[in-house]
Amino acid sequence: AALGMALVSLEGRWLDVNDALCRILGYTREELLQVDFQRLTHPADLQTDLALVQDLLAGRRTHYHLEKRYLGREGNTIWARLSVSLVRNERGEPLHFVSQIQDVSAQRSSEQRLFESEQRSRITLDAVADLVLSVALDGHIEYANAAAVRMLAGDGALSLAGHLVQDVLSLTTEYAPQSQLDVSVLLDPESNAVDLHADLLLQMGTAVVPVDLTRAWLRDDEGQVRGAVWVLRDDTQQRAREREARHLAEMDPLTELGNRRGFEVHLQQAITRVERTGQAASLMYIDLDRFKPVNDTFGHLAGDAVLWAVASVLRHGVRDSDVVARLGGDEFAVILSGCSPRRAARIGGELLHTLANLSIPWDQHQLRIGASIGIAPLAAGMSVDQAVAAADAQCYRAKAMGRNNVQVQGETGELPGGSPADGGDLSDG
Repeated sequence: AALGMALVSLEGRWLDVNDALCRILGYTREELLQVDFQRLTHPADLQTDLALVQDLLAGRRTHYHLEKRYLGREGNTIWARLSVSLVRNERGEPLHFVSQIQDVSAQRSSEQRLFESEQRSRITLDAVADLVLSVALDGHIEYANAAAVRMLAGDGALSLAGHLVQDVLSLTTEYAPQSQLDVSVLLDPESNAVDLHADLLLQMGTAVVPVDLTRAWLRDDEGQVRGAVWVLRDDTQQRAREREARHLAEMDPLTELGNRRGFEVHLQQAITRVERTGQAASLMYIDLDRFKPVNDTFGHLAGDAVLWAVASVLRHGVRDSDVVARLGGDEFAVILSGCSPRRAARIGGELLHTLANLSIPWDQHQLRIGASIGIAPLAAGMSVDQAVAAADAQCYRAKAMGRNNVQVQGETGELPGGSPADGGDLSDG
C-alpha cells in the first residue's frame, strides 16, 4: 500500500510496519522495530498525540486523527496525517493500536508557501495608501486593506469583511454630486460604468474626495466571474493638474481670456443649453477697427498693450457668467447666455462706447481704437461653425456700414443703444 501502516504496542513500540512507512520515515523495518513512536515524534506534537492515546485507552473515543511531525532518519521533519484506532479482544481489553500514516509534507509545504505569500500580499496591501477592496458579486466585502478600513469605517475598526459594500462606500460624480451612484453597476461584468465615470467622488461625511477607481475581476476554477477587486486612489492632485492643464490649453496667454479652443467648447455647451431649455442666448463677434496701424506705427508691443486693454474692457463690461474669448489677432467673441439679440445689442452699444473712449498711453502718445460688432442668436441644432459664421457675417456688415457700430442678424434700422460715435484718430499726442 502507498499509505504507511503500523501496529503499535500500548506502550508505543512499533510491532510491525509496512514498506511504505519505512519509505516515509527513511528507516529500515528492523530499525523501526527497535524504537517507539514517541522517539520519532516531534517534541512540539508529542503531548497532543499522547493525550489522544490516553483518550483511546480510557474509552473516551474509538479513534483519532491528527496532523503531526515525525523526525526522519536524516534529521528532516516529515509532516504526516495520522489516523489511529485501538484493537481490543473479545473481553474489551486493549491489545494494540493500528496506525495509518500519510505523508503530507509536500502539501504542508505548499500551504505554507501560500500562507506566506498571502501574508506578504496583505502586508504589502496594508502598506499602500490606496483603498483596496475585494467584493463578491452579491456586494459583500471579502477583504479590505488597512487604508480602506481606516477611511471607510474609522480608526477603531478592525475589518470590513462581511459588510455590504453599498453600506460603507458612497460614490457620486463631479457632474451630479448630490446623486449617489448605484455601486451594484460596478459589480456587473457587462457594465462599463468604471470607464464612463472618470469623475468619481468618494463621500466622507460632509467632505468629498476625488477618486480614481480601477477594477479587476476575480474568477473561479471554471473561469466564471465570482467577484472583483477595486482599487480607489485619491485623485485630488491629478485632477487639479488636469484642470490647470485644460485651463492653460484653453487660455490666451496675452489677454488671459479664453482662446479659440476653449471658446468653441463653451459655445457648444451654450447651444446645448438652448436645445435643452429653450432659453435665449446670443453670440457677439468683435473685430477691432484701425488696429493694424497701431502695430505698423508703434510696434507689436504697443499692439499687445491695446489688446490687453480691450480684453479688460470686455471682461468688465459683461456678466461673470458670460464667456469672453480672444479668437486670434484682433478678433474677440462673447457668449451671452440667457440674452436675447436685442439685449445683446444694448450690451454691444455700451462696449463700443467704452472702447471709443479708451485711451492707452504709449511713448508719449495716446492710442485709440474702435470696434465693429456683429450679433447672432444661438439656435437649437446649429453647429459651432454655423454660429460663428452667423455672428461674423454681422460683424462684416458692421464694417461695411462704416465701422464702429453694432449689427444684429434679422434686425434693421436703429438698434437699442444706437451707434457710438467714430473712434477718433489713431493717436492723440
